[in-house]
Amino acid sequence: MNAAMRTTIAVAATVALAAGTGAAAVKTEAVEYKDGNVALEGMLAYDDAARGTRPLILVVHEWWGLNDYAKGRAKQLAELGYVAFAVDMYGKGVLAKVDYQIVLYGGAVHTFTNPASGSDPASNSRYDEKADRRSWQALQAFLAEVFT
Repeated sequence: MNAAMRTTIAVAATVALAAGTGAAAVKTEAVEYKDGNVALEGMLAYDDAARGTRPLILVVHEWWGLNDYAKGRAKQLAELGYVAFAVDMYGKGVLAKVDYQIVLYGGAVHTFTNPASGSDPASNSRYDEKADRRSWQALQAFLAEVFT
């Protein structure tokens, strides 16, 4: 577990212990913390009327960073009675801007690039030589485009 995650858990747990006063409503709070010199800002969500110890759920955002979707999920978890902390892994206000491609290979399933996966057509994990070859070529073209 890296330092940012340890810091996140410590901050969220501390704030979670303070939750539990006032009228019944889901509350959200921005929580600022640091990992080294990087300023981070997560969001804590909790039902302020709930009493007693409650589980803390960490909501980890997708690759593009902490956004409204992850914050919304934290709020939904709070509505179920949990204390939820939406983690910021990139930095306060940072959203990833990446160039990506999605390539589908008809009939290919999990582990299609690994010959050791076998060839059982009924399995959802099997090698596909044609898709493997095509995906390798696509990866090389993508890397050449991005890094040259």
